[in-house]
Amino acid sequence: MNSFMIAFGLASVALCIGTLLRAKIPVLRNMLVPASVIAGIIGLIFMNLTDQFHFNIGTDSEMYTNIVNHLFTISFISICLTGSKKSEENTAKHMMKGALGMGSVWCLLYALTPLIGFGIIYLIGRQFDIASIYGTLIPFAFTQGPGQAAAYGSIYESYGWENAAMVGVTFAAIGFIVAFAVGIPAAKLGVSRGIAKNCGTIDSSILKGYLKKEEQTNYMVKDTTCNSNIETLSFHFALIGFCYIFAVGISKVFALIPGFIGSSMSG
Repeated sequence: MNSFMIAFGLASVALCIGTLLRAKIPVLRNMLVPASVIAGIIGLIFMNLTDQFHFNIGTDSEMYTNIVNHLFTISFISICLTGSKKSEENTAKHMMKGALGMGSVWCLLYALTPLIGFGIIYLIGRQFDIASIYGTLIPFAFTQGPGQAAAYGSIYESYGWENAAMVGVTFAAIGFIVAFAVGIPAAKLGVSRGIAKNCGTIDSSILKGYLKKEEQTNYMVKDTTCNSNIETLSFHFALIGFCYIFAVGISKVFALIPGFIGSSMSG
């Protein structure tokens, strides 16, 4: 527990620094880099330096891998608890076109990137004593995300590939960096050339990443329970916790299936 709280505290410090840097550094504002990504880069440097100099900070990178694994699991299983208003734009035709377009590109990238990653690491990995199998985690940088990286990395680890979850999460972090270093400029170029439609201007509060007092007009609170009985946020956490325990039970059932199929479905 102490290791978890130290990890939580260090991540909080990094997030505060990231928020400050986003507000003060123009290039970070213009690139719309979230404070969490800035904090992640700071944390990456900090954790590697402390490890290099063998300085005990009360936690380690494995704790962060576990935190990411569980929190992203919670975020995905909680999707079913959210809802959205129906819009006239969400017709069957629009939904089908969007699903086919996004699905085709996603599947193409998801199929090609692990082959390319495997091939590249096969060619250069021996110089750094890196097994080619780690190259198959590359898709988590560009077609998946940290949650899947941690989950599938854990499956790799169960088959003997050390630190695979950490490698996958690192790839995912690199994917975020590429998104803001390449994707944002590409999007801005498309807007400037009139390719993108229905684009408005980005106001200063979005660029800074925080709202001044006079801009703080929206509230994200909607009471659904009586506070004298149970506070709304506590009840929401309880629902998420219920879903988490339910998901763990499902995972245990899938784990009974022998072989890799059971391991992957359980993960």
